[in-house]
This record gives sequence, structure tokens and C-alpha cells, in this order.
Amino acid sequence: MRTSAPSTSVASATMPPAIRRYVPAPLWKHRLGLADLVIGFMALVGAAVRVLGAPPNVDDVTYATPAQQITLAAWSRGELALWSSDAFGGTAHLGNMQTAAWYPLHLVAAPFPDLLGSRVYLTVHLVVFAAGLYALGRVMGLRRPAPIALALIGLWMGTTVARGVLTVHLPPLAWTPAALAAVWWLATTARPVRAAATLGVLLWCVVVSGHPQSVLMAVSLITVWSVGVAAEHRAWRRTPYAVGAAGAAAAMAAPLLLAVADATRGAAHTTRDLSALLPAEYNIPPRVLPLWLLGRPFESVAAIFTQGSERVYYVGATTAALAIIGLGVALRTRRWSLVAVAAFGALAATWSVGPRSPTLRVARALIPGFDQ
Repeated sequence: MRTSAPSTSVASATMPPAIRRYVPAPLWKHRLGLADLVIGFMALVGAAVRVLGAPPNVDDVTYATPAQQITLAAWSRGELALWSSDAFGGTAHLGNMQTAAWYPLHLVAAPFPDLLGSRVYLTVHLVVFAAGLYALGRVMGLRRPAPIALALIGLWMGTTVARGVLTVHLPPLAWTPAALAAVWWLATTARPVRAAATLGVLLWCVVVSGHPQSVLMAVSLITVWSVGVAAEHRAWRRTPYAVGAAGAAAAMAAPLLLAVADATRGAAHTTRDLSALLPAEYNIPPRVLPLWLLGRPFESVAAIFTQGSERVYYVGATTAALAIIGLGVALRTRRWSLVAVAAFGALAATWSVGPRSPTLRVARALIPGFDQ
């Protein structure tokens, strides 16, 4: 008698509950999946138009885009750009994390003129960011439309609007959601080696792709998320795999990290005292913190671009309301991964008020690189 292979649904039903929950059906086999693709594509087109049409900012014109051109010119000669004689009278190039001179995705900018190339580079990272958020929602087993809503919120919240036009800041943050998804995968899969390898590559992308400020934010979030996921799934036995992934990422990034360490040792100043944080663009007074979090719904996108880039901008009133509801659900259902992220977000908010914050002083004293 002819027998057929078990269907996906039957195979999934035989899996342990902790694994079965996070094995989604292929995206294209579901009408709602096709709807996600259409909505996501339209949102990405809108975001790309936003980035490509944004006015050039001072940092990109005077530093980031020229640095990218130096990197590409060196690569075209089969060389590494170790030194730049065009910036500040001569500076380390590979040893400056902002140049991301060890990051291969600069190649997407190569076929285009300098400023247009940097915008295409940013647009590609917006795609990476949105895809990572969607993958995170899917691997967590969230019901539709939650995964696509997560991607849409990420693409259009004020933080992304402001940082999405900054060549040195966006890439490390763009790879972060995919790394979070890989951590969840590592904690729940029956094949942790593949997940750990993926996590290692994604961590490498985070570390080598941009500004140390963004790298520090991304790595801190991934670390907190990892602890929360391990607690939620009682997956502490997967810790060696996660440590191995971090070690592999550090090994792959070793040329950059060694160059940065050497350049830092040779610098005249490597830290800033608290007085450097007193200017208004480097901190948010507590009385206006709610406004910065909730945003200005009727303000134009162009107005956001003119307000500077040092602040991490608003998440929006709708997003904040959903976050509060989600936190309540997470506490009730013991989703420690989400609780950990919420707690870390609250801590980061206390840092944002500037030198008056006692938690900021502690962070400057204890966290490596926090005062760079």
C-alpha cells in the first residue's frame, strides 16, 4: 500500500512543545503571509523614498561619505585603508570604528556616486532592519499581524527616522533585530550549532559596521535579551553556544579591534568628563522626557532631520501604549525576555537625562567604552 510522507503539520505536532511553538509555516504558503509581503514592500518603498530624499547632513558630507570613499578606493586597489590623510590632518582609518573599514557591505555603495551611494547603503540597511524585526516576530511565534506590525513600527518610529540617514549609526542597529531572533532560535532549537553560527555572523556584523556608540547600544541590548531569553526558556545549558558565538564574532573582528586598541592608545584623549554632556543636544531634561518619548504627531519628517542627531528620538504614543500593554501581558505570562528589555529601556531612559543622573555616573565608571 502506498504511503505518503508526513505533512508539515503532522511533523510539527510530534515536536516538543518548546520547539513546535516556534516553527512557522513558509511565508508564501499563507494568504496572510502574502499580505505581509505586500505591506512590508510598500513600507520599505516609503522608507527608501524618505532616506533617498532626505537633505544631506553635515556628518555625512564632511566625514562619513568621504571615509566610505577612502575605504572603497583602497579595496579597488586590493588594499586595506589603514590611514586617512584627508581627515583632521591625518587619522587612523581602520582603527576608527566609525569608518567601518572591515565591513563588506560598503560594496553596495560602490556602483553609485558618493552621496547617492551612501543613501543606497542606508536603504539596504533599512531592509535588513525591517526583515530582522519581522523574523524576530515570526521566530517568537507571535500571531499575525504582530510580526509585520513590529517591522512597520521599527521602520517609521522617530528613532529610525532620525538615525536612518546617518551612515555611521544605522548599520549596527540594523543588524540587532536579526541577532535577537538568532538568540531566540538558539534557545529553542534542537540544533543549536547552526543557530550559534548564525548568531556569531550577526554579532560580527554588529561590531564591525559602524559607530562605537551604536555598537555599544546594540551589544548591550543583545546581552540583556540573551539573559531574559535564557531565563524564560530555562536554556542556561545553551550558554556555552552563545559564548562561542560571541568569541567567534570577536575573532572575525580581531583586525578591527586590534587596530582600534592601537589607535586608542595613541590618542591624546580617550575619555570625556561630565561637562561634555552639559550641552542641550547631549541630554534630555526630565520635564520634556515624556514629549521626546511620545513624539510630535503633526511634525513633518523634514523637521526631525533639522533637530540634530545626538538624541535618540521618540518611539511614538501608539508604540508606547502598546509597550505598556505588552509589558503587563509579559509580567502576567512570565515572558522574562520582554521584561528584561523593558527594564533595560527604563534604565537607558535614566541615562538620557544627562550628568544629573546617578545611574549615568555608575555606567561611566563600570561599563567599558561608555565614556568614549
